[in-house]
Amino acid sequence: MPFLAAAAALEGFLRWFQRFRRYIGWVERVAGALLIVAAFMMMFGWFTLLSAWLQGLYTRVLKSRL
Repeated sequence: MPFLAAAAALEGFLRWFQRFRRYIGWVERVAGALLIVAAFMMMFGWFTLLSAWLQGLYTRVLKSRL
């Protein structure tokens, strides 16, 4: 069944990808910039701080919904 679903969705994906191709250069640049930012954050320990802050934020959001 998964192969039949993939075969059925292939043409739609290829149509979407043809329209998306013109943006691939920009996607690569943005992804590269994000990798550089993440590397600097890891080097200086900011990634850990950001992770802890996001974890606390997520916990507060969950508690507010209960």
